[in-house]
Formats: sequence, C-alpha cells, structure tokens
Amino acid sequence: MKQTLSREQREKILLYGREHGISEACRKFSVSRTIYYRWKKRFENEGHEGLKDRIRNFVPVNKIKQEIEERLFEKVAEHPDYGPLSLKWLLEDEHIYISASGVYNILVRHGLNKRPEREKFARRYRKTRPIPRGFEPRHGELWLCWTDIRKNLMEDKILYQYSILDVSSGVSCSRLYNDNDTAHALDLLVGLAVPMGKELLMKPATIITPDDRIYRSVKSKEKHPYMNTLKQMGVTQLKWDIDFKDFKELSEDFSTRSLEYLISNSTDAGSVNDLRSLLQDFLREFNLKTALTCGPGKGSTPLDNVRRISDQKITLPLWAYLDRKY
Repeated sequence: MKQTLSREQREKILLYGREHGISEACRKFSVSRTIYYRWKKRFENEGHEGLKDRIRNFVPVNKIKQEIEERLFEKVAEHPDYGPLSLKWLLEDEHIYISASGVYNILVRHGLNKRPEREKFARRYRKTRPIPRGFEPRHGELWLCWTDIRKNLMEDKILYQYSILDVSSGVSCSRLYNDNDTAHALDLLVGLAVPMGKELLMKPATIITPDDRIYRSVKSKEKHPYMNTLKQMGVTQLKWDIDFKDFKELSEDFSTRSLEYLISNSTDAGSVNDLRSLLQDFLREFNLKTALTCGPGKGSTPLDNVRRISDQKITLPLWAYLDRKY
C-alpha cells in the first residue's frame, strides 16, 4: 500500500494474517510479504510500539558531501554562465570528481539549473566576497593587473598599456605594446613586476585580473599561459567584477595620471620607443615622488609606503628596472 498506515491498521493486518494466512492478508491489503514480516518481527520484539512510524535518519552512501556542494556553489558564483559539464571540469582542477549529471542534479535540487537563476544566485553569493570590503592587504600581497587601450597617443595607431599595481603601497609598473597579447602581460609580470617586487620585499598572494582572454581562459579546461604562470607561482587569481569596485579607484587614478603625463609630454615623441621612455619617466616620478590620493597608502609616495610598511630604510634602484628595454 502506498499510503502511510497507522499503528492500528498495521495491527489489523497482522491479526488478519494470523486468522486467514499471510498470503491472503498481503493480497487483501496489497502489502508485500517482506513488509508484513518486517511488521511482524517489530511487533514480536517491541509490541505495539514497534508498529509506529519510524523516521529514517541516515545518509545514503552516494550522497554528495556538503563541502563538495559548497565548492560547487562557489564555482557557480564565479561562472554563472557555465553549464554542468564546465562546472564539472572546474571541480576536477581541484581534484573533486563528480559526474556532469551529478552536478546537474545538485543544480536542479537548488533551483540553479537555468542560467538566469545562477546569475541571481551569483549576485547574492557575492555578498560573502572572496576579499571583504574594507580589507587592507599586507605589504605586497594583493596586486591589480589590467590593460588600457591608448588611441590618442599616436596618429592612426592604437597602443596597449599593461599595468600592475600593489594595493597596499601603490607601487606600480607599466609598459606600452603595439598589440593585445598574453605574452606582453606575462612580460610585464615576470620580467618587471616580480623582480621589482622581490627588491621591495613583496610576494603577491592574490592577483586580480580582468575577465579577458589576455589574462584568463574562456573555456574551463583550456590551458592558459597567464593562469598557469600564476598557479606555478602559488598565486590566487581573482576576476575583476563588481566585488572589487572598491579597488577600482586605484587603477583608474594610475591610468588617468599616466595618460595625462604621456599626452602632455608626447609632442616630440616620434615613435613608440619614445613613448615607452616617457612612460618610464612617469613611473619614476610616480613611485618615488608622487603622493597617492587614494588607497591604503593615501598621502604618501609608494616608496615611502614601502619603507613604512616594511619597517626598513630601503634604498632601491627602481630606475634599474624601469629603464630596462623591452
């Protein structure tokens, strides 16, 4: 019988079975012999109390662990546009193995199997940000990376300015290139930022990058040189989005200052190399002499912030790095 029976009804069926036989009782009340014998055993061992409803309190062996579901929810919040298969691949990167159908079943159970619902969930989930609002990172641990398109520096030529900035101190590095390419972003990171960071006692733990193919892979399983480099460095990569608008002022201030400097001093610049030299001049001025107007290091120059935060009197040959040829 599909409906739930009361204790009295079960007793009635057991009594009927004793009087008319078990087979007849099971046929008449549409009860399987297995169920009948289960009730019979419980009645013999526990009496009337044994026929009461029992709440099954067990976890199926194939139930997904809660921590795995939580990790899946984090991936959904990061990539609400991804379907079950892509989410499965993301989990595999962290050695969490679950089938695409298993991912789909979890999404269905929580009402996240449709993209609009996942996008709503992502917006809610971001309230618990990977970096809290008002967070002040330790010296050299959080870097911002981005690219600005420069259309007004040379006639009929588009240039790309790649920049990296340490949130804590404001120390920045930047380079101009002719095109938009991951190799240039890596050149700035590995060829300039990391060596300069070592001299400044900096070791990035987290780098925030744009959601762009220059910095990130669109497909979850695609090997991406920038992402792989950060992984090898042991650096966590986060994606620029609405969660990090409180850091946006730092990058925008640097971009604006550098552009204004280049425009105001580019009258005699006849080539891209001339503009690159101007940008190096700006960087020396910015890092060594310019008081910041925003961010944790507001009111001091980036180098003074390094000295204060690291509690050391550091005299650094920044120009040795900033003058390095491309």
